[in-house]
Order: sequence, then structure tokens, then C-alpha cells
Amino acid sequence: MEQRGIRTERGDMNREIEITNKEIKQLRARINHLNKWIAEESANAKPPTLADVIDEILSRQGQSGLARLKNAAEVFAFLQRNEIYSMEDLEKKVSTMRGKFHSVSEDLKKVNRRIDTLKEHIKHSENYKEHRTVKRQYDKLYSEYTAARKETGFFAERKAQKALDAANNFYDTFSAELILFDAAEKYLRGVLQGRFDPKKLPPITMWRQELGTKTSEKNVLNREYTLLKEETAKVEKIKRSVMEILHSDELVQTTERTTKRPYGMEL
Repeated sequence: MEQRGIRTERGDMNREIEITNKEIKQLRARINHLNKWIAEESANAKPPTLADVIDEILSRQGQSGLARLKNAAEVFAFLQRNEIYSMEDLEKKVSTMRGKFHSVSEDLKKVNRRIDTLKEHIKHSENYKEHRTVKRQYDKLYSEYTAARKETGFFAERKAQKALDAANNFYDTFSAELILFDAAEKYLRGVLQGRFDPKKLPPITMWRQELGTKTSEKNVLNREYTLLKEETAKVEKIKRSVMEILHSDELVQTTERTTKRPYGMEL
């Protein structure tokens, strides 16, 4: 159906998972990039202090005073909340973020797979429950035809044909419902195996309760993931400020070397 351009619930779920996986991959790359940068910066003989970072944000060109104050306040709050007072502390924070990201991303994959499975269980269970009356009616009509075929007598063949026509007409009218029921029964037999009982309904209530629990777990993990994205953005702001400071220092050093040329040299 998707190939014919018809959106399906299954397709929407797959697209949601694909988007999630893409975002996870992007955030992993951002955190790994920050970790690599921190490791390189730690080797710097005189890395800028975090106070320098705040000063750089406050003096940044191209932003309004309100925007500079807001950015500086956000970065300062992040540093204070995480007790970051040095580049070494920042390195530890990024390392913790990497570990947290690995845990959250793995848990998200597991919970998404289970939610997907539970939705499939519930969908087929609902089809099984909704269409089993139609299936019973069809089975009754077909059993009447089977019984009529075994009869003998002058009108036996006509009776059997009439019973077959009734069964076929019923099937033509309710073919969609019967196909859904057969697919649901086949699916549930595979899932429940020896526990499948055609006289009983599948454990829909239990699966719905678990789906609710897993959805709550996913919401918690999504909040943790969102927090990691926000923290990553804060560290990226710090990185930008450090790079601005270092770039500024390089410009100053270059200017000093240029202005201290020996007398007699042409400019």
C-alpha cells in the first residue's frame, strides 16, 4: 500500500522510528565531536578560563545586549548547575553525557521495538475480536454445505448447491472482514503458540497495559534525550566562545608580529 502511495499506520510508525534513529545518530556525532575537542583543548598549555567564556559571550558582536545577557545567563546557569569550574570539569561533564547518551539511545531502541510489537499484537487482537462473529457465521454456512454434500436423494444436489451459493455470497459480502480475521488468527497463533485458544480472546488488556507502561518509559527517555540535546547545545556555545577567544588571541599575536618588523623593511 505504501508503494502505491497510500499511507498506512505501519508506515507512519516506521517513519517515526527512522526520524528518531536519524536524530540519535546526529546527536551521537555532536557529542563525540565535543569529546574530541575537549581532549584536544585539555592539551593546551593555557586554555581560556570559563570566566573568559562568559566575558566573550557578553562582548560578542552582532547580537543585542539582551541576547548576549540571555546567552551568558544560560551558559552560567549550566556551569553552576553542573559544578563546572574548569576545563577539566567540563571534560568530565562531556564524558558523563557520552555515557548517558549511550544508555538512553539503547533503551530507546528497546522500548521502541517493544512498542511496535505490542501495537501489532493489539491491532490483530482487535481484528480477531471484531470479526470473529462474521467468521462463525461463515463457518456455519460452509458446514451446512459440507453436510448437504453428504446427503443423498432427489433434491440433495440442489440443496448442496443452494448451501454453497449461500456460503459464497456471504463470503463475497464479508470478504474483507474474513481476510482480516484469518490474518489475525494466523498471527496470534504464531505469537501465543501453545497458549492460543480459539474459544478465548487474546490477552488484549494485558498488552494494552504494557503498552501504556512502555509509552511512559519512552516519554521519560525522550525527556532525558531532550535534556542531553540541550546540554550539548550549551557545551557547543562554550566551545564557540573558547574558539572565539583563541582566534582573537591569534589575531593579536599576528598583529604584534607584524608591527614589530625591523626598521627598513618594506610594508
